[in-house]
Amino acid sequence: MHYNKKKYIFLLLVLGLLFALSGCSSKDPVKYSNTGFAMGTTISEVIYGDDEKSLEENGQAIMNLLGDLERGQISWRLHSSEIYRMNHSDDSVEVSHDVYEWIKESLAICEDTDGALNPGIGVLAHLWDIGGDHARVPSKAEIKEAKNQIDAKAINIEETDKVSIDPDKVQVDLGAVGKGAAADAVMRYLKSAENISGALISVGGSLCVYGEKPDQSSWTVGIQDPRAEDGVMLGKVEVSGGTFVSTSGDYEKYIEQDGKRYHHILDSKTGYPSESGLISVTIVCESGIDSDALSTACFVLGMEKSLPILEKYDAEAVFVDEEHGVCKTDGVKFTLDNTKDYKMKEIK
Repeated sequence: MHYNKKKYIFLLLVLGLLFALSGCSSKDPVKYSNTGFAMGTTISEVIYGDDEKSLEENGQAIMNLLGDLERGQISWRLHSSEIYRMNHSDDSVEVSHDVYEWIKESLAICEDTDGALNPGIGVLAHLWDIGGDHARVPSKAEIKEAKNQIDAKAINIEETDKVSIDPDKVQVDLGAVGKGAAADAVMRYLKSAENISGALISVGGSLCVYGEKPDQSSWTVGIQDPRAEDGVMLGKVEVSGGTFVSTSGDYEKYIEQDGKRYHHILDSKTGYPSESGLISVTIVCESGIDSDALSTACFVLGMEKSLPILEKYDAEAVFVDEEHGVCKTDGVKFTLDNTKDYKMKEIK
C-alpha cells in the first residue's frame, strides 16, 4: 500500500482539530427538571445548561426565591410579608422597590380596565375564600358590605417605595398578579445566573420562558382544556425566549353549591364570580406581571372589551368561551389540538 506520509499526517492533524472543535461546541446539553410547591401553587422547572450540579443549584435557588417572595412580600396572610404590614397599618409603609412597582402597575391596569383587575379586592376575595380553607358562598348582604371595602383609589402611591392605604376602605390582595410578578423575578434571576442556556419555569398558571432550547426550536407551552382533567391540553402556543404566558380559567379554583359552580375570578362590580361568557384566557407578552394581570382582567371584561387593552399593553391572547369556541389574536402562534370538542372562531 502506498501513501504520501506528509499528506497523511496533515490530514490526521486537520481531523483531530475538527474533532476537538466539534467536541467543544456540540457537547450534549444537560437538562434539569423539578417540581415543587411554593406561593400556594405547583412550581415546575425545566432548565438547560452544561453543568448538572450548577443546574440543580440554580433550580433550588429559584425555589428559595419564590418562597422568600411569598413570605416576605406577597402574602396577605403571613405576618412577615410587606402586604400584610400594609393592610394592618394606618400610616404609610416603606416597602421594597419590587412591591412598590407591583402595586403601581396593578393600579395602572386597574384604571385602564375600569376595575376588572382590582388590587384592592382583598375583603371580597377573603370573604369568598375560594381555594382557601373556608370557601363558601356569602350572603347578598355580606357581598354588598364587602363591595364598600374594595376601593382601589384608597391605595396611595406616595414617594418612591412608600405606600399607604385606608384599612376601612380597602385591603390589598396581589393574588391576581403575584404569580406573574414572581415569574418576572425568576426571569431576572435566570438572566444573572451562570451556566443556564434556556429554561421554562411555571409558577402555577404563569410561565417564564428564557433563552433557547438545545435544538433551537420554539418553546411550546400547552393550554389546559378547561373542561377536562388536569393535564389534558386544549392546544399549544409557540413562544421564544424572553416571553411570559399566563392563563386564567374558571376551572382552576371553584366551589359548587346547589348545582352551580362558583369560580375564584371575581368581578368587583357585582361582587360575584365573573360571568363574561369566557371560561379561559391565555395572555402572551413580555412582562410577567402584565400577563398575569391581563389574563384576569380580560376574563372579567370579555373578549370584545379586552381587545383595546391588549393592544395598549402589546399583548396577545387566546380566548375560550362557554360554547367551546376558541379565538386568538393575530400575533400569537396557537394550534388547537382538541378539534373534537372545540372549534376555532374569528375575532369580529
